[in-house]
Amino acid sequence: MDPEVQKHYYSKCPDLKIELHHDGRIVDIVYGTSAAIRNASDVFNRMLDPDNGFCALPVDTDLGRQLRVLSLPDDQAEAMLIILKIIHYETKSISKTLSYQLLVELAVVCDKYDCARIVHPWPDTWIPNLINARDHDLSKVGQEDWLLIGHIFPTVRGIAKLVRELSVQLAKECYNWSPDHSEFRRYPRSSSDCFSDEIHGHTVKLRFTPDRIVNYIVEESERGKKLAVEKIRNFCAGLDVISQGQGQGDANTPPCSDYACLELATGSVVRSIKRLGLTIHQISSTAGFDKFPLWIVCRQLKAIATSCKTIIPWTVTTYPVFVLRKGFFDYGTYKLSGGGNMEHIQAGILVNPTAAGSPPPSDLLMGSSKQERCTIAKKAQEIAEIADAVENSISGYILQFEIIKD
Repeated sequence: MDPEVQKHYYSKCPDLKIELHHDGRIVDIVYGTSAAIRNASDVFNRMLDPDNGFCALPVDTDLGRQLRVLSLPDDQAEAMLIILKIIHYETKSISKTLSYQLLVELAVVCDKYDCARIVHPWPDTWIPNLINARDHDLSKVGQEDWLLIGHIFPTVRGIAKLVRELSVQLAKECYNWSPDHSEFRRYPRSSSDCFSDEIHGHTVKLRFTPDRIVNYIVEESERGKKLAVEKIRNFCAGLDVISQGQGQGDANTPPCSDYACLELATGSVVRSIKRLGLTIHQISSTAGFDKFPLWIVCRQLKAIATSCKTIIPWTVTTYPVFVLRKGFFDYGTYKLSGGGNMEHIQAGILVNPTAAGSPPPSDLLMGSSKQERCTIAKKAQEIAEIADAVENSISGYILQFEIIKD
């Protein structure tokens, strides 16, 4: 017997010898009772039932008696040892604080053997202690298995809120999911390189997280992307239609008819799309954004919208205009009244002009009272605001057993 093997005696009259492994070798041997373990879960009960129809457990002579041997080479030894201590009421040596990785392994074992109920109330101590630890950042890459922990121990105070927040964060930061959704790339929101045509996220693998949780996250992410891409596509397609003079737009706010304004808007948007490493073809479907997480797609949407340049902005009260002065165009800054609605300035047409701090020039040619709104900048502003709204619309997963105290 390896001298480094630790032996644990959890019964005065053991009838079962349990071997725990690490890296292919036995590291712990627990002497316990079959009855206690069989009562812990139906899975253990079937394993130890002599009439289960499977091969009988081997028998070894140890401690002067015949003991059945249960070898568990696939289970994390430290996590299984904690479970066996709890099953046999040997809890004095159990720590009140567990590392994140050990807590994950414990959740994996509880899930495999369907024995989460027997470890309570210990998770009520372990989980809050870890959540509140100052040196433990739950939002970092590598903390995704909190989803599994929450699934296994859903009634612990604080865990439901954590799962909701984490699922929202993952919906925004994850992309390139494998077909079975067990592996993906994650690009944290704190990353600075958000407008590169090739981002390099972290590969993440989810272990044993229920499909319903993972599928919910994927569906929320895809829903947000679809909405964002639809807004980008419609905005850009609208500019293209307008620039061709087909006059498509809101009936209440007709599109700007100034050719120079339209050309400036269209050109600035196309240039912004290229600057983001995208193509016009890419923005025509959600598939063009598969290599980006949702938060970057929303940033791209906002960047495209805010980069849209127009001769007359929508959101400011003092802005540059082109006006006709005695046969030539002059560039000046004027303030328009009218309840905040920016009236479009055609050549020789200025509605309700007031100079910024002084009367308009006497040689300014005043035209008719025709009024037209330039809606391009307004639409761009609305799209930029929608980008934030799309991110904020992502909702978190609600644990099945979420309780009022959380």
